[in-house]
Amino acid sequence: MLLQKILEAIQLDYENVYRTNILPGRPAGDRRPSPIEHDICMPFFQRQVGLIKPDFILCLGEQATHAVLNQKGSILRLRGEAHKVEIDGHSTKAFATLNPSHLLNKPAQKALVWHDMLKFKRAISA
Repeated sequence: MLLQKILEAIQLDYENVYRTNILPGRPAGDRRPSPIEHDICMPFFQRQVGLIKPDFILCLGEQATHAVLNQKGSILRLRGEAHKVEIDGHSTKAFATLNPSHLLNKPAQKALVWHDMLKFKRAISA
């Protein structure tokens, strides 16, 4: 629900935004995905991007950001800017921000996400 509110705040209709995950479900025990699970699922995600050909990808959280940007590092360092990426032969721009579920535990970081979303809105409106 928080993601829906965030998107609506920048005038994006939640129902008209394609949403997907790197992994189709959360691993048992709500643990981080193993490298093997990640490697098994990435081709399916990459093919979705190749078929849909999005103009922009919004990565929510560190795991999605690492997977899409193929970079390691803190989400706090990678967030808030456009990154050129090529996925399944499709060139696009990816933006990273904190996962909305993270904000439930650290509401003080909502300002960071708001700043990121304003940049994202400017990019998609250009």
